[in-house]
Formats: sequence, structure tokens, C-alpha cells
Amino acid sequence: LPNALVAAAVAAFLALGTWNVVLSSAREEAQAAVAEQAELVDALLTPGRATIAPLTADGATVATVVAREGQVQVVAQGLRPNDVQDQTYVVWGTGDGGAAALGTFDVTSPQPAVRTVVSGPSGLDAYTGYAVSLEPGRSAPPEPSDIVASGEVPS
Repeated sequence: LPNALVAAAVAAFLALGTWNVVLSSAREEAQAAVAEQAELVDALLTPGRATIAPLTADGATVATVVAREGQVQVVAQGLRPNDVQDQTYVVWGTGDGGAAALGTFDVTSPQPAVRTVVSGPSGLDAYTGYAVSLEPGRSAPPEPSDIVASGEVPS
């Protein structure tokens, strides 16, 4: 009987230790998700005028472009992660003059996240739409090769 009690106590101790490790890992993942969501909300609530364009692929919204004076942000909410060594996403401003590359960004997780892709140029509100392409290499080409999502600026 004493050996059985010792074995049960050791098993309970090991189970509690394992449970503690699992809970600690889950807590760290939850904290990281909350931090990403707080960054997303902070970026979207930045004061000032913004042009917002939802981008769709196959009828589903996969990203949203938020253009402010001198800055474009992409809220990736359904774009698949790209190979950060060999691919990059490019955000394009579209309109009557064709498409202009505004910047590049990476998607490293399927979770919603804000990616800032441009700082500097002005006149971003002149575009009537936006698009995102997935390009080979790590820089924007002169023209998009594989548009994965696009959308118009609501009137």
C-alpha cells in the first residue's frame, strides 16, 4: 500500500507539472494574440482622414487597405503566408493610369495583422482602387504578375 501511494503521488506530481507547462504555453500564445489585436486596433484608430478599401478574392474579404497621407497599411485577414525568402506581397494603387506599386509586405501568419507598406509619398487618396499581388523575389516589379485580391474605394 505505501508503494502504491508513493506511485500515485509521483504520477499526480508529474501530471500537475505537465498541466502547468501546457497552461503557461497557452497563456503566452494568448498574450501574443492580444498584443497583435491591440496593434491592429491602434493602427485603425489613428486620428486623421483615411481612405479604406476592402480587398476581395473569390468573393471573400482577405485584406483591407487603409491609406493615409504618406502611409499605406494593409490589414491582412485571409491572405496566406508567403515564403519570406523567395516571395513578397505588393500593394498597388489602381486607377485610370493603370497600377502603381506602393510597397511590399510579408504575411507570416494567417491571423489578422497590420502591415505598414509605405511612408513618404502623398496623393494616396487619388487612387480609385487597390490590389495586392504575390510576386517572386523580394521587390516590386513594374507591373503586377499575380493579383490575389483587389477592391475599389467606396464612394
